[in-house]
Amino acid sequence: MTELTGEFVADFAELSDLLWHERELLDLLVFKLESERLLLEAGAVRWLARSTREVDLVLEQLGLTEVTRALEVDAVAEQLGLPSNAGLAELADAAPSPWGELFHAHRAAFRTMIVEITDLAEANRIALTDACASSERVLREVAAWTP
Repeated sequence: MTELTGEFVADFAELSDLLWHERELLDLLVFKLESERLLLEAGAVRWLARSTREVDLVLEQLGLTEVTRALEVDAVAEQLGLPSNAGLAELADAAPSPWGELFHAHRAAFRTMIVEITDLAEANRIALTDACASSERVLREVAAWTP
C-alpha cells in the first residue's frame, strides 16, 4: 500500500473536493433540466431560450471541470502506480482508506445522477417535439382560416 505522505493526502483531498464540485454541478444540471421540463409542460415557451442557455452554461462548467478532473486523476493515479488513463473505479480500488470508500461513493452518485440527467433530457426532448408538433398544427389551422 502507498505511504500516506502529506502531498499524497493533499492530492487525494484536492481530487475529492473536485469530485464534490462536479456532483454539485450535476445536481444543478438536474435542477435546470427539471425547470426546463416544467416550462415545457406549462407551455411557457417565452422562457425556453433562457432556460436552454442556463443548461448550456452548466454544461460548459462541467466541461471545464472534466479537464481539471482528468489532470487530478492522472496525478493520483501516478502516485498509486496506475496508468494515467485510470478510471475512478480503478482509483477507488487502489486507494487506501478512507479515500477508496469515498471515491466509490462519488462514482455511485455520478452513475445515479447520469441516469437521472439522461432521463430528464429525453423527457424534455419528447416534450419539445410534442410542443413543436402542436404549434405547427395550430399554425396550419390558423393559415386555413385566413381568407
